[in-house]
Amino acid sequence: MTIEKRLDELVVEIEDIKIKQKELVKINDEIQSLIEMMEQQLNQHIIQVPEQIKLSEGELLGIYGFMKKPSETIHYEQFSNEPRVP
Repeated sequence: MTIEKRLDELVVEIEDIKIKQKELVKINDEIQSLIEMMEQQLNQHIIQVPEQIKLSEGELLGIYGFMKKPSETIHYEQFSNEPRVP
């Protein structure tokens, strides 16, 4: 293969790459505009969440079947002077 022939092939390949790059830029712009449209639509449907709702232990138990985690752990040793027997 001669150098001139290879140079001609490279020029054609470079032109193909430029065309593909322009197509990719066009596709990227279309995708970006779609993303912006989707963001606008989502912003129209934002749900305002009230501040954190505080439920009593009875309500938690009745609604969800569980209670709040105790705030502090009480150990047997705190209330007894007798040594624990393993």
